[in-house]
Amino acid sequence: MLKPLSHAQRDGDAIYAVIKATTINHDGRTHGFTVPNPNAQAELVAEALTQAKIDARAVSYIEAHGTGTALGDPVEVTGLMKAFQAMGKQPEQCALGSVKSNIGHCEAAAGMAGLSKILLQLKHGQLAPTLHSAEVNPNINFTATPFYLPQQLTPWVRPVLDGIEQPRVACLSSFGAGGANAHAVLTEYLDAVAKPETTPASEPVCIVLSAEQPERLRLVVQRLWQTIKEPTWQSQPKHSLLNLAYTLQTGREALTYRLGFVSASLPELAVQLSDYLASCGTQSVPYEPITQESEHGRVRFAYQNSVTQSEFETNKVGMGYQHQLLATWLAGNDVDWQALYHNQPVQRLNLPGYPFEQQRYGWAHTITESVNRPAPSVIAAVATVETKLTTSLHPEQRVQSELKHLVHTVLKLPLDRININSNFIDFGFDSITLAELARAIAKHYAISFSPAVFFSQTNINALTRYLLNDCSELLIEAPPEVLQKNCC
Repeated sequence: MLKPLSHAQRDGDAIYAVIKATTINHDGRTHGFTVPNPNAQAELVAEALTQAKIDARAVSYIEAHGTGTALGDPVEVTGLMKAFQAMGKQPEQCALGSVKSNIGHCEAAAGMAGLSKILLQLKHGQLAPTLHSAEVNPNINFTATPFYLPQQLTPWVRPVLDGIEQPRVACLSSFGAGGANAHAVLTEYLDAVAKPETTPASEPVCIVLSAEQPERLRLVVQRLWQTIKEPTWQSQPKHSLLNLAYTLQTGREALTYRLGFVSASLPELAVQLSDYLASCGTQSVPYEPITQESEHGRVRFAYQNSVTQSEFETNKVGMGYQHQLLATWLAGNDVDWQALYHNQPVQRLNLPGYPFEQQRYGWAHTITESVNRPAPSVIAAVATVETKLTTSLHPEQRVQSELKHLVHTVLKLPLDRININSNFIDFGFDSITLAELARAIAKHYAISFSPAVFFSQTNINALTRYLLNDCSELLIEAPPEVLQKNCC
């Protein structure tokens, strides 16, 4: 997300904005712990504009800290006006907004929320409305300031100074409850350097797509297909197959479920994606999930009699080995895709993002219940599940099932999302929940079990083998009623 401008230009990234300056200070002693200091805020803003070498008249939008309080908001406006007075200049007209009116106060992430809003506004060249602002704070006299509150979505017009149109400039404020203040000055990115034309793909390219679940992968494919199928999208010069492949290869994380195509043109890729979507109804899982267990032998097969790692790293291979490279990636291995584009002009495209799953978490309900009655222990919750396990299961399958239920109970993950070959960290475990899982395992099997085991046994499959090897008598020979007694 953040890198030096020269590096972003070199890598062909989509640049949303340029950070010209950032400053921080502290209110010092005030009339109370949460009482802001307009003088400190004024010094902060003036210093940032000075560092950025920005004419204060060019500022056309300020994303305020703006919490909607009777005292804090007037103090912030006063601080902004004092900053402009100190610089001897002020904008003729400047929009003032706060993302908190749209999504609430994100506390420690409030500054990042404001930054995201500025970036999106710069991307679209529009100013989002500040909601619930029809009735303004009576302690702010907006007529005595250059500020106005956008009440609806409006174009973000570039300012004109001395007859010359200027880039859009935005300021961002974020203040802490204890007096810490931060400010940033950003400008829109205007690419004055002519980009070399992207060379059309002379050979087919690898199109790589991935997701954390099969149904998410289908949505990834669907979103991409809906974007690229349109002739108007394909007709834009930068929307080349090569740029598309480069973006997907170097601008996306490789996730658990993977899908790939070797394509020679955008229309061909659109057909491939469409065919895949049409066939999804007959396939519950498009590909086996990638695991550490599956990597090794398949890599040797992918490179056998074709290309060595040294040849690939020195870019001696070219693009004639797309199928081998794709097979390597589908096997769960990292591929240095960047090496394919040595000295080749490419740029990243704005493509659909990841279709995150919308899940509800009933934390409020849980808290209410915990007040009214004691929360059951993790182990007791598992006990009723384990009574359903039968002795007909193979010992390894039985232990795997028991461990899956323990993970399910600790993290509240759906059982069908718990892959026995996935790393515990990938499930969302941290040091606290791993310690909780260790206690659950120790009590369930009546053994001594240290959380340190998770450093070497990193998934359920490996942990099962570890337990069967080290605790074979307890895990294999113990009758179900003993295990049931231990888990209660």
